[in-house]
Amino acid sequence: MINASHYVLRHMLRSLEIGYLIGAQKTFKKFHQRYPNDNKLQGIYNEFLSYVEGQESKKSRFLALKARDKRLKEIKSKLKELIEIRKLGGHGGSLLWYKCRRPGIKEPIHLR
Repeated sequence: MINASHYVLRHMLRSLEIGYLIGAQKTFKKFHQRYPNDNKLQGIYNEFLSYVEGQESKKSRFLALKARDKRLKEIKSKLKELIEIRKLGGHGGSLLWYKCRRPGIKEPIHLR
């Protein structure tokens, strides 16, 4: 399973911060299709889609705008949090696409 790197997530965040929703929607869709097994990215994508579709209750227009701004801030904060997690977690472990960093070395080398 390959997860999106923090560079990809940062690109998504920048597209949101620009404020051009059509461009951000294209960026989110591109990475949504590229990383189908990344559950956290898929969750953020689904939240972004519901934000874009504007599925708000029929309250006064001002309250609906405040709620949409709050949802956008939540999406941005989740992206920022995931960026920090991916920065720390991408240096090793079982989520990488290769099993061994040193193929051909079957036992550790001890320096004396």
